[in-house]
Amino acid sequence: MELADILFESGSKDLDSTSYQELDLVVDMLKKNPTAKIEISAHTDKTGDERFNVYLSDQRAQEVVKYLVSKGIAKNRMLSKGYGSSK
Repeated sequence: MELADILFESGSKDLDSTSYQELDLVVDMLKKNPTAKIEISAHTDKTGDERFNVYLSDQRAQEVVKYLVSKGIAKNRMLSKGYGSSK
């Protein structure tokens, strides 16, 4: 499942509230498939230092995991990975 419209402020790890509806689709899918595990991949644009972008994208992926956990999804069902601007 690939998602669109998971947004963050530029240079920030904070989820934009417009992303919640899309993430709630993931919550529903995971609740319907209780043995499924997923990777949360996050990215940045090419602005700034690449090391910071990898760090920021990792933080963004972790924020998505935190949101899903807050909706009742077990953390051990998710792997978070930040790719910076490389993907």
